Amino acid sequence: MLGVTATDTATLEGTYPHACIRKYFSKPLRADFSKEMAIRILIANLAYRAAAYEYGLNVKLGYYSQYYVRVYVTLEKGSKKALDTLENIGYVVFNTRTGEYKLIRSIAGLAKTAKNGENTVIGGPLWLGAIADKQFIGRMIEELKEREYFENKASLMNLLQTIIKEADLPPLYYRVDLLGKRLKKSIPPMKKLFECIRSEGYEAVRPHMDNLGFKTNAPYDVIVKCFSKN
Repeated sequence: MLGVTATDTATLEGTYPHACIRKYFSKPLRADFSKEMAIRILIANLAYRAAAYEYGLNVKLGYYSQYYVRVYVTLEKGSKKALDTLENIGYVVFNTRTGEYKLIRSIAGLAKTAKNGENTVIGGPLWLGAIADKQFIGRMIEELKEREYFENKASLMNLLQTIIKEADLPPLYYRVDLLGKRLKKSIPPMKKLFECIRSEGYEAVRPHMDNLGFKTNAPYDVIVKCFSKN
């Protein structure tokens, strides 16, 4: 297993976009989801570098903590595996006025989406696959439970349990403070917002990297409806 840590989070989050393009070959965005995008830019960069040597990646865990990004991956030899891995790399088209974003996997789709949108910026390439292997994290949780003493055990357990909850949801997230500002609405309690989203048949959780964020598989119109309702 390979573990990689990046401490230049300001670069990965878009404060220094030119530095990110030089170092990671990706354009970051200053957006609601910048912290998660940092994780996904790092993984995409690893995938490209591994593919050059005919290796594919299996992502076990990627997370953002304090002032660094860390990912754990395993490598699998083979040109087909390398190409399959690259299929999980794409772009994000972000509307700076509404905060809505779309994930695009193909250049053709990217050109079409960007052409038809106003107030849009494009970020990436970034990893669009899973950043958490639920079975792997589950084993980590069980192992941690068995340890009588482990430094920062409670905070680590909380981190892992949060990550496993968000593992099945789509990439990236919204922030309630920025969404409220764009919609010119007061910020609803997170609990009520989640209850509304779930009543519409979707899921919503807080991401591990941002207390003001929420990850959901709900479409943007449902999010706006629930945000305005509460």
